[in-house]
Amino acid sequence: MALNWIAVLNEATDWQSQDDARNWLCALVGRSPNVKQQDIADFLRALDFMREQLTHLHFGEPIEYRWFDDELKQISMTLDPDLQLSMTPELDLKQISMTPEPDLKISMTPEPDLKQISMTPEADLQKSGDEMEKLPVFRARPRGNSDADILRSIRDTLIVQCAQFLGDSIQSGSQLSVARCEGLVKQGAYPEARVSALKPEMEAKWLSEIELLKEVQTHAAKGIQRCEDFFVATSKAKFCSDACRFNTFQIGKQLREPDYLAQKQKRYRSRKKQS
Repeated sequence: MALNWIAVLNEATDWQSQDDARNWLCALVGRSPNVKQQDIADFLRALDFMREQLTHLHFGEPIEYRWFDDELKQISMTLDPDLQLSMTPELDLKQISMTPEPDLKISMTPEPDLKQISMTPEADLQKSGDEMEKLPVFRARPRGNSDADILRSIRDTLIVQCAQFLGDSIQSGSQLSVARCEGLVKQGAYPEARVSALKPEMEAKWLSEIELLKEVQTHAAKGIQRCEDFFVATSKAKFCSDACRFNTFQIGKQLREPDYLAQKQKRYRSRKKQS
């Protein structure tokens, strides 16, 4: 699947630490990235900001366009399908000896045929095809050759995608918008400590949309969370998956009928005895 800003926002909700973000980046580019904590933190802040703007868009609140405008001024896009974004191979200094051997003989050899020499590790060559499938052809141009520059390029690409969506939404008169899955999950479905998530006051707005939680008593709904997956809004779509729909049905039955699960297990044991 090609790099997509909504998919990245959804995946990031499960990241408990910067290591999870590094693992995601490693899977994307094909090797372990050599990036600093600050580089990852900048990337995560951009994701959080985009998630907040989707919340503003959904609830008809002002979007912070100036931030996008300032970022877009610094981004240069490329439409080069041959531009590689593989991470720079790390040099194993332990395998390099700077001490000359006493019996070293120097001989003049013909100049090598540069066309036959590849400076790319064999493993990277095998991964370049997969990498190109994941990274969109139209993407932000890296500002340099370091791993941090590549991460910044990915960040910038997601920003451009998000800005394009917001612009299309404004131009269409809000006919194009974003939706969030109406599925319910029990507390603990998402890690308590996460590096990328909405602020509690914004999360409360999304939770307040669920009619079921308005019907039941407050204490009964305590510990219930809303699925955090976003998707482009359609007239029929309410859930991100059939599994989420089924899970929400089960939670709804338990909220309306507290003894639902116990009765269900009782009926199951009864049928098993009869058989």
